[in-house]
Amino acid sequence: MIFINAGINRIYKFFKEYVRRNQVVNRYIVVKNQCLFEGVSQIEFGISYVEVCDDNIAVLSSVPNLSPDYKAVEKLVNFCNDLQLDPAHLHDVAEDFVVEH
Repeated sequence: MIFINAGINRIYKFFKEYVRRNQVVNRYIVVKNQCLFEGVSQIEFGISYVEVCDDNIAVLSSVPNLSPDYKAVEKLVNFCNDLQLDPAHLHDVAEDFVVEH
């Protein structure tokens, strides 16, 4: 899943069909950002940790602009979701990702 400079409403609509009443869903997602670097527009992908519950959504942690490689960031997101990574460790994991890529 990818959200292009997505507002909270767009992310919420995506998760609404998966979230039952009184259920809290926490997920890592890929986010897409358009950056301007030395006058040149570039697409970069990052990772956000979101929480959805009923009619509420919150971005609890986010690391933008990790890589221009969508597949690599998607793999990182899947890894974090599979491990149910505590968001307290997201910045460390993101730093390791940047060093390795």
